[in-house]
Amino acid sequence: MLEHALLRARLGEAQLPHVLLIGGSAQSRAAISATICKQLGLLFTEISCAQLRTGGHLAARLMESSENIFFMDCIEKLPLKLQKILSVAMKEHYVPIVIEEWGILRDAEVDLHPFTMIAGLEDEILLPSRLTFGFPVRLHLF
Repeated sequence: MLEHALLRARLGEAQLPHVLLIGGSAQSRAAISATICKQLGLLFTEISCAQLRTGGHLAARLMESSENIFFMDCIEKLPLKLQKILSVAMKEHYVPIVIEEWGILRDAEVDLHPFTMIAGLEDEILLPSRLTFGFPVRLHLF
């Protein structure tokens, strides 16, 4: 099924849905992400959960790259508030942020281009329930 989605994306018929890689090592998940992108003739941008502190940081990472495929390993380590923001970004293509001006807080939205998130985690039980992926792929590597 993932092969079919890759073919449709390669032909420009559809965008690749979000992919979740479950199991294997961090290196194998990164290598598989790179292979998926190579099949599409694209590069991916890796996002480190440890570097993200706010919704603004997440928005900046999603906007700074000209590529539209992102790889985030160990997604279960993403703080809860950022999981919520990433969920909105993946489904609605915007990031809700809070801006403070002169001591007044206001909500804002940062629009994003459609993108594909390839995420990895060690065990399916760790998957944050608010994040949904079109293709969960279980890795059984020897």
